[in-house]
Order: sequence, then C-alpha cells, then structure tokens
Amino acid sequence: MKKILMICFVTVFMSGCLESGGDEIYDSLKEARDIPNTIKPQPSDTVKEGDQAFEFQLLGQLNTGREENLVFSPYSISEALGMAYLGALGETKAEFDVVLGTLDLSEDEYKGAKKFTRQSLVDQEDIQLEVSNSIWTRQGFKPKDQYLMDTIEVFDAYSYELDFEDGQAVRTINDWIEKSTEGRIEKMLEGPIDDRAFMYLINTIYFNGQWKSPFKEKATKKMDFYNHNGDRVQTDFMRMKEDVDYYESNKITALYLPYEGNSTGMVFILPQEGIDIDQYISDFSEGHAGLEYILDGLRQESHVTIEIPKFKIESGPLFLIEDLKNLGLMAPFYSQTADFRGIYQGQDPLYISNIVHKAVFEIDEIGGRGAAATEVEVTKEEALEIEDPKSFVANRPFFFIVYDQETETILFMGKVKNF
Repeated sequence: MKKILMICFVTVFMSGCLESGGDEIYDSLKEARDIPNTIKPQPSDTVKEGDQAFEFQLLGQLNTGREENLVFSPYSISEALGMAYLGALGETKAEFDVVLGTLDLSEDEYKGAKKFTRQSLVDQEDIQLEVSNSIWTRQGFKPKDQYLMDTIEVFDAYSYELDFEDGQAVRTINDWIEKSTEGRIEKMLEGPIDDRAFMYLINTIYFNGQWKSPFKEKATKKMDFYNHNGDRVQTDFMRMKEDVDYYESNKITALYLPYEGNSTGMVFILPQEGIDIDQYISDFSEGHAGLEYILDGLRQESHVTIEIPKFKIESGPLFLIEDLKNLGLMAPFYSQTADFRGIYQGQDPLYISNIVHKAVFEIDEIGGRGAAATEVEVTKEEALEIEDPKSFVANRPFFFIVYDQETETILFMGKVKNF
C-alpha cells in the first residue's frame, strides 16, 4: 500500500489574550523531553533570500484570479515544508532545493538557519509569538530515529502516534490545532482519515502584538472604503496623527507601524490611484527585492495623518499542491517519483497527497491579529518629493506584510480588497 504524507499549515495572528485550556493529548505533546543539541543556530543570508523568493512567488500563485481578500503565512508554510524537506532525498530533495533556494547550502547550514530563526522569533519578550510543530503518525508506523531527532532539534516538532482508524483521531488532531491557536482555528481536518495516510506534519502560529502607538477608540469613525469593483461601503476607520516611517513613490505609498518592542511591525502598501492592486501584487511577487527597496526607502515623517480600516479576514482552506507544482515542485506529490527515505524506508513509497493552509488576520485599535505579492520593477520607480501635510488614507484596496526586522522574516502577507 502506498503511504501518504499529509502537510497542514494553520496560522493565526491575534491581538488580545485568550486563556487556553488543556487536554490529555495536548498536554502530552508538551511534556519535557531530552532534546538533542548538536546543531548550532546561526543566521544564513542564503536561507533568508531563498525563503523570501519562494514566498513571493507563492504569493503570486495564490493571488492569481483571486477576487476576494487574501491572508496567508509564508513563515508557517516554510516551516511545514521544511519538516518534509529534512526527509527528502535524491530528485525530490533537488526539486526542494530549487524551489526553496537552498541549492548551495549544506544540510547543517540549513538546519542551523531554521533553528536560529525559530528561536529568535519565539524568544521575543514584547510580543507573544507561539510557533508549534507536530508530527502525527499512524499507529505502528515508525519514522527513522534520525528524522525525529532532526525535527525535534530544528523545529521543536513534537511527535505523537495515533490510531487513525479510531473515529476520534480527526478530533484529536483538530483539538491540538485549536489549542495551539488559542481557539481561533477549528475543524482544520475533515474525516475520515484516508487508509493510505500514515503521517501528518502540522504547523501552527499564534501571534499577539500591540501597536507601539495604539489608536484611540474614540477617534474611530465610519468612513467610505472603495471596493475593487468601485462600490462604496462604510466601515470603521482607525485614525491618528503620528510620527512614523513613511515612503512614497510614483507607484505606492507605504507606512510601517511597529508593534511593542520594535522588532516586528506591519508594512501597509497602498497603490496610487489608478494602479490595480492585483497588478501591483503580480509585479511585486515576481521581484522580491521590492520589499527591501521599500524598507530601505522608509523615512521618519512627523504628524502623518493615518486612516486605516479595522478588518478581520480569513482564508482557507487553501490547497497548495497545484500552486507548488506551478513553481516547479513535482516529485514529492507522486508515488512513482517521491523520495522520502530520510523519513521512512519500506517497501511502499511515501509521498505527499495534500497540503492545506488556513489563516486568520485581524487588526484593531490595540494591535494586529491574523497573514500576499508581485514583482516591483524598482528601476522604473521614481521617488517623489512630498510636501506637507503627509497622509496615509487606506480607503481603497491595499496590501500588507507583517515583518520581523531582527530575523528578516515575513510572518504574514495579505490584501484587503473588499468589505
């Protein structure tokens, strides 16, 4: 029997604290264990640049033909794919290397970079960022010890053996996902579990951040937002005047709002009137240097008028296999070509049958909760001289990126197109 490897990504970005309960399965995955310490955490420009190139290309895929709002977590997807990558060999690994940009990287360098990024993100004191990875295996299925050791050390991935024939198996996994996301993602998996499914790799992210300079609730008021189709709708806009990092060109106006601690913040990108949001994202995704160009171009401006709508958007389930095939990742998804002997070596091959992603994103006066792209031809952009008063009024479709400056990691991307 051919054995199926399932990959699920669950992401949630929250502002405001929720208390989480516990259950036997969830708590058992959190028990203390002896974690090996053989991999030195260290940053890698190659991994960072490869991740961003892949993530912006994926943004282009996910946004193509999408009329509704979009949110997803590039970091969550990279984490879960990374767990699969650690078990890939031969042509399967070679395809991962091309798509993830890790061709010139040793295995130890990749592991060290992933470990460094994860530890740096979760160790921040001013925001709550919880990254949880888990491996669920069918009862009697035994992955290689080395693979389990690597995923524990690099991704802090807890493993659990489960009777997939039990009618409660789906509920057990969904309960873990719900607990890990503070109740924000429910019923991620649907039963019954396929008889050929032998393993699930699951990543969840929970973020709770407050703006460094919160908006005042009494300043919020109903204003017009112009949807992509031109319809005008009234929605709540948060408003303030603040000294912020600001950028403007002949294509966009951009604003950076930091969360407490300054390391992580949200980049709002508003195309100039007459520039279609989807065309901009398409251009942006094809040239990932566009983000670096915007971040380098940000300048501190005083008393900027800021008007941004409150919003909550959800995306998913997003099924990513076809998008990844379009980016050149083919071998992992066919039993005839997949090579995951680094995970398991038996008579029947292991291959990936499904990749699912779901995300929630919300912002309000206190902070952000929640998770987009295209190529920017920077050679054609010309910086504009802006005269006072400066303003950022997001009353039409805009694009956003949640970015950690310390690790140069993109946590979430998305577009707000309609209300």
